[in-house]
Amino acid sequence: MNIRRLLYNDYKEFLGLISQFRETNFSKQEYIDTLDKLNSRDIEIWVLEIDNILVASATLIVETKFIYNICK
Repeated sequence: MNIRRLLYNDYKEFLGLISQFRETNFSKQEYIDTLDKLNSRDIEIWVLEIDNILVASATLIVETKFIYNICK
């Protein structure tokens, strides 16, 4: 079992994983562009990998708060 950030080369497996919940389709370039955009905005997608197969994903959103002196 391995927990790690989603990578560019996870395109096919990730598309298959999320398509189990709702049919979706996007190109590899759209995937890469969106992943770059999310990462630049402090949004990370993490995946659970078992026997080299993606079985789950989670999204971590790091947001700046006004409380605690405007910190992340």
